Amino acid sequence: MQHRKCKVSLMLIAVLVLGMIFMVGANVRAAYIYQTSTTTGDIFRYDQDGNAAPSDGNAGAVFVNGVSGTVHHTALSSDGYMYFSTFYSGNAIHRADMTTGVVDDSWSMTGLSYVGALTFGSDGGLYAGVYGTGDIIKIDTATQSKTTIVSGQSANDIVFDGNGKMYVSTDAEVIRYNTSDWSKDSFSVAAGSGEYLYGLAYDAGKLYVSNYYNKVSRYDTDGTADGWVANTSGGARTYGVAIGPDGKLYADNAVGVVRFDTQSMTPVQEDFFSNPSGTTGYFVTWGAADAPVPEPSALLSLGLGLLGMAGYGIRRRSSLR
Repeated sequence: MQHRKCKVSLMLIAVLVLGMIFMVGANVRAAYIYQTSTTTGDIFRYDQDGNAAPSDGNAGAVFVNGVSGTVHHTALSSDGYMYFSTFYSGNAIHRADMTTGVVDDSWSMTGLSYVGALTFGSDGGLYAGVYGTGDIIKIDTATQSKTTIVSGQSANDIVFDGNGKMYVSTDAEVIRYNTSDWSKDSFSVAAGSGEYLYGLAYDAGKLYVSNYYNKVSRYDTDGTADGWVANTSGGARTYGVAIGPDGKLYADNAVGVVRFDTQSMTPVQEDFFSNPSGTTGYFVTWGAADAPVPEPSALLSLGLGLLGMAGYGIRRRSSLR
């Protein structure tokens, strides 16, 4: 009787787990690419296939609607918020709900004098490049307190490598700081003649640097170019770059977003999406809107395992009779 109860319990659990697969299959964490606009004050959202994914009530690909000022960068927090910086008339950092795209009016930091670069560090702090003062600051989003970590350093973009290093791009070069004491080390990538450096992305020990004049180059952690170069075409300028969930490099060329295979040393441009008429894209960020849930494949494995255990129990019971 005890064996039968155990067998029945295992089968019931297996059926429940397999049922969960169908319930959560449509709710697996969805990845989106977010694009800022320097002309409309909107933040756009597209899915992994390049299809518009607006928030409820918005048209086209609009996720955050009509922000005052030029929207520069976005940074996605682990607690469900998108933080974004505004330039020129905005001069502030705001945040929006990652599910609805609604701006949280209870949270904002104003008077920061041209906020450009914005990203989260591995310590959970929000790092911002304040172009007007030439400082890089760290913000505690819970208290809205800020600390200057590097003075006299302009920043077009900032990226962390997860190994204690912070990379900062300026028009003329990319430099690197040690996060232990915020000292500058010997790393440097210099812009070529007539070039201006903008967006940064870091992945698998490689640093990607966008050039204002339609080029993205890749470097090792010692600052040596490894020969991977992506030439963007069909756009006005190359601004923000980001590594997508597929491992490809996505680049904003002002009129849309294009992507390149990072595994090929001769990357070919693939058009991903084009901007709505009258808008100029700027920086891009990959992230998710939904809370992470177990993958269906993991649940399937668990369910099949439990069914297997139940089946083994049945066979063993039969052989003992």
